[in-house]
Amino acid sequence: MVIVTHESYGSILVGTGKQDPCTKSCIDKMEMAQRRAARYVLHRYHNTSSVGKMLDTLQWRSLEERRKQQRLAMLYKIQHGQVALDISDYLKPASRISRHSHELTFQVPSTSVDYIKFSFFPGTARDWNLLPSDMIKAPSLTSFRARLQKGAPIEA
Repeated sequence: MVIVTHESYGSILVGTGKQDPCTKSCIDKMEMAQRRAARYVLHRYHNTSSVGKMLDTLQWRSLEERRKQQRLAMLYKIQHGQVALDISDYLKPASRISRHSHELTFQVPSTSVDYIKFSFFPGTARDWNLLPSDMIKAPSLTSFRARLQKGAPIEA
């Protein structure tokens, strides 16, 4: 059984990870709640018990990784016309493709302002550009999510 918190529904708007200074304390509190839940579910309350091992046993991904995957799934939906939003208003295709990128790579706007840098489109475009080509070419949202789940964590 999977319990999804209310925070998960709006998490794609919260920020793009621990680098976001505006939400770090909120993110830390949510991660702490997940760690407590793991102790509760497995009935291991001793301070010598490794919560990291508990999370692995339960196969729970970190909340940061779940948020990143939700944002990437939203960008996939926007890219494939499943959300009524013109992506060209927010992101431009990369002007050139290198051997390390794929054909759906986006230009990431450069800015020194944190609220823009860590907002949905620039932050998610950075993660999107790091995905391998076979993930991007998934034929459906379900297969895209499955490939994200199987794949290694996306490091920004």
